[in-house]
Amino acid sequence: MLTKLEIKIEKNEEINLNTMSLFQGVLMERIDREYGDFLHISNLKPYTQSLLIERDCIKWIITTLYDEAKEKIIDALNDDDFNEIELKYKKLKLKILDKKLTQTSEQELMEKYYFGESKRFIKINFTTPTSFKSNGKYQIYPNLKWIYQSIMRKHDEASDETVTFNEEVLEDLLNYSEITSYNLKSTNFQLEGVKIPSFQGRITIKVKGPQMLVNLVNFMIAYAEFSGVGIKTSVGMGSIKFENGGI
Repeated sequence: MLTKLEIKIEKNEEINLNTMSLFQGVLMERIDREYGDFLHISNLKPYTQSLLIERDCIKWIITTLYDEAKEKIIDALNDDDFNEIELKYKKLKLKILDKKLTQTSEQELMEKYYFGESKRFIKINFTTPTSFKSNGKYQIYPNLKWIYQSIMRKHDEASDETVTFNEEVLEDLLNYSEITSYNLKSTNFQLEGVKIPSFQGRITIKVKGPQMLVNLVNFMIAYAEFSGVGIKTSVGMGSIKFENGGI
């Protein structure tokens, strides 16, 4: 199952996207130490986390890509005894106001998007700083090849049901897709004193050609609400919202 836990926290002006590493520390304190050691060495990080700073509250959003990760990570955070977040570095204690758990299966996403009549115009909001790394350099523009490739690889590493990555399919997707509009800004994501060049904002993708390719892209973007896009999605980067789809 694909799982999303949204933890609503009281507003505090000291909290912003650059404090995400502190929430990573809270997560690691809550989970089993042995599983934490496994995550540290694993190439696939089967979870993402992000912060959304809203007018009256903060939302800490954690997603997982399969059942074991849900049981080890989300269940630990969704426990009734976890009602306060302590950020020791800032000497802050934040009250948890509410928790919302959402689940869907990969098969349900397939039925909704891949086997349906999905839309050719796909709107994506990169809600946290997003970046890719290519040839040793950070890339701060949403190149479709990097977006598609990132999602396909994350999916295939986590899924035991289907495989999406194929060089020919990727080439077809690129030939039939284009970014038709965007509203982006460049930014930096601070992680342990390092500034990672990145971007945030919205893009619209148009997919031409066979309906099968249209459906595949819609499925991939819906999946990316759980997997994230690009680098360092487990520490707060690459969170997206599928604005004309998703759950």
